[in-house]
Amino acid sequence: MVYDPSTIILMNFGRYAKDKEGNMKRYLPSITQIPLICYKGFSYVNRYLSNPEETNPIVIEPDDLEHIQIVAGVLGKFPVKVKCEGEGDGCDKQAKHLILPYSIDRNADEKIMSGGPVWINQIHLVDSSFYCGDCADEKKYEKENKVIELDISLRLPDFFTDFKQRREWNLDRIGLHKKLKKIAYQLTTKGIDDVIDTRTIRDEKAVMTRYTSKKIVNKMLRIPEDQLPKNNKEFKIKRLKWSRSDVDKRGQLFIDFHAPPSH
Repeated sequence: MVYDPSTIILMNFGRYAKDKEGNMKRYLPSITQIPLICYKGFSYVNRYLSNPEETNPIVIEPDDLEHIQIVAGVLGKFPVKVKCEGEGDGCDKQAKHLILPYSIDRNADEKIMSGGPVWINQIHLVDSSFYCGDCADEKKYEKENKVIELDISLRLPDFFTDFKQRREWNLDRIGLHKKLKKIAYQLTTKGIDDVIDTRTIRDEKAVMTRYTSKKIVNKMLRIPEDQLPKNNKEFKIKRLKWSRSDVDKRGQLFIDFHAPPSH
């Protein structure tokens, strides 16, 4: 199947499908929902798309795989427009980067004792802002280049997520994800071409139900209004089709996982 804006695919394998006791959850999350409910969600989904050798013997059926590839692709690009947060609210340009200032601090003694580095890069999330190119350059100059310049995306760079590399960075990844999730949540009431002013976002909890997440992804993909369900009851719910086998299917996996999605 190509991407179907009215079909919500539920994940029925992996860590998000099981509770703390290891039992299958009664209410499974959807493929659109997972990257928006947890900062580990995108990398989890992306792993099943980009590292097929790690998923063996899980084989996702090609029709469902294409649907998932399209969802993961748009969440990675995160085509949401954000107003620049330049100093003094004097910039009306669109933000291009998320700027994270950092300092070099001594690591906590217990972390050094456990094998961590003596010095770490301490990210100051409270001072992070969305900037256009010019304002980003000003911030880098002000902070003597002690900033991380990220694309505005739910996909975090490897040095924030890789087990070995992330020990050198102290970042509130949950806080960063909440910051991005609040922006995505605005698409429940705004259009995809609206420029979101983060100063107008109230400090409310962004509840990402499977329906809310699906509607957000549909907007990101610019699905025409006449193809969208009018209410939650019109959505079709299906479980992700996958199979397990003792047969080595890595060859088939490589073919399936690297096939470019058709539109």
